[in-house]
Amino acid sequence: MRSLTLSALLLGIICVSLVKPTCALSVAPTIEVATNRSIYNVGESIVISIQVSEAASVKTYVATPTGTVTYNIGSINYGDWYSFTASGITTTPGTYTIKAVASFPGWGGAEYSSSTVVYVQGAPFDFTMTLSPSTQTIEQGGTVVYKISFTYSDPAYSVTTIIIQDVTGLGSGMNWLLGTGNELQVSTSSTAPTGTYTITVIGSAKGVTRQTTATIVVVPRFEFSIQISPPNQTVGIGDKTIYTVTVSLVSGSASSVSLSLGGLPGGLTHTFLPQTGTPTFTSTMTVDAATASSEGTYNVAVTASSGKVYRTATATLVVRKEDFNLTASPDILAVKKGQRATFNVDVRSIGIFDQTVTLTVTGLPSGASSTFTIPSGKPPFTSGLVVDVPVSTPVGNYTLTIDATGKGRTHSAKAILSVEKKKSSLEISISQGWLGDVTVTGSVKPAVENAEITLSYRGPEDKEVVRKATTSSDGAFKDAYNPEVPGNWTITTKWSGNDEYEGSSSRAEIFQKKRLIPTFLYSESYLPLLIAAVVIIIATSIVVSKRRHRTGVIKPQPTITCPKCGLANAPDDSFCADCGSSLK
Repeated sequence: MRSLTLSALLLGIICVSLVKPTCALSVAPTIEVATNRSIYNVGESIVISIQVSEAASVKTYVATPTGTVTYNIGSINYGDWYSFTASGITTTPGTYTIKAVASFPGWGGAEYSSSTVVYVQGAPFDFTMTLSPSTQTIEQGGTVVYKISFTYSDPAYSVTTIIIQDVTGLGSGMNWLLGTGNELQVSTSSTAPTGTYTITVIGSAKGVTRQTTATIVVVPRFEFSIQISPPNQTVGIGDKTIYTVTVSLVSGSASSVSLSLGGLPGGLTHTFLPQTGTPTFTSTMTVDAATASSEGTYNVAVTASSGKVYRTATATLVVRKEDFNLTASPDILAVKKGQRATFNVDVRSIGIFDQTVTLTVTGLPSGASSTFTIPSGKPPFTSGLVVDVPVSTPVGNYTLTIDATGKGRTHSAKAILSVEKKKSSLEISISQGWLGDVTVTGSVKPAVENAEITLSYRGPEDKEVVRKATTSSDGAFKDAYNPEVPGNWTITTKWSGNDEYEGSSSRAEIFQKKRLIPTFLYSESYLPLLIAAVVIIIATSIVVSKRRHRTGVIKPQPTITCPKCGLANAPDDSFCADCGSSLK
């Protein structure tokens, strides 16, 4: 019985080994997948190995953080490890799942799979350092600041602290200090040797040490001197005085220097021109005692400063009441061409001034001449500046500068001479014919040739007629006009002037345009009467004429004499038939 059982068992084992598909004790096929490492760096290739328990067709799937990559391996025989390299898929850190799927023909194409997991990490820790700016220039005793920047092999390492271990290459009298915000400060003493230094900054983290370099150029310290001349100066109250300040470069690279003044008493002001400059330069310092009220001797100090460097020079200023002032009035004076203008020039002493002051004037217009009623004298005195302006002087405003000089002092006053056009006048007279026509004659004075005259005739019901006339060489003009509308008329004339003369207008003159026949007689019903009246008038005139010849005596008719021109007018006339003046 034991022998039979053992035989049956042995038969079963043989059956499993040789005829699995038909044996009840068959074992399913297997597939295994493995990698050469479990951890990779970004960019590295993964070696994948696959083994199957019997021949099979295999596919491999690699699931990455960015997607799945498929590899069609094909047939693999039993017992062999099949290996291949997967390249270019480790681009992103993270977990990568590798799954091998085998299709076994001996099992009717049944598929079995196996998986493994690897981890892809970032690049190995590393970093680089840079200093900016790469080159800096510093004066002896100065300080420069560099910015240290770090670049990591992977952004994930940016939280890593880099330790600055040392800064080498510094010269004597030079020190370094690591400030906040990755700033490297390098300071120099005033005695640090000049020259070019290459410094090396060394940093480390996670067992990695790196370094970077930069250049420092140490130059001589900026130094300058200051001088003021003259060392002593006297200024009169109301006057100004000038010092010359010289700032000279002694050593180093020149920088901007500013000037200031101390020790100046109240009532005095000062200016520097220029107030700042780069040595070597010269500045004019003007001290103005225009508002000073008392005498005195003062020590003034001019300070030149650049950064923390200061240099000072001193001088003496004496303020004395010994001067004079000058005024001219009026400020502006208008004069016609061909006329004379007079300005008042007033000279007054300040303090004990008792020297002679001489007056001069400049800026006169072309052709003009001038005289002073008092050309020189001891203050106080008032002189008249008389300016004669010929007719040839161009129109315009002229600034006259009046200078007063005495005891080495000169003061000036300004006034404006405004040369204007000459005045002109326009005169007219009128004469009137018996039919109502009027002749206007007139002239422009002084005589202006080719002047255009505008004549305005204004009649009843605001009727206006504008006519033009041109003057002859003597300035005269003439215009004849016969108004169409009866009634009272006025005539005015004007011209607009030219470059030499102002324009002008005439006064209005009045004349009357009479009706020869009353208006009502123009109607058809009165036409026969009108004709009869004309006949009677003609016959009467003939008879009167014969009687005059017979008797030689003419009976005088009553008349009205014009008060302006003396013309005898008919008793029923309202205006003079010659000059147009009112007779009422």
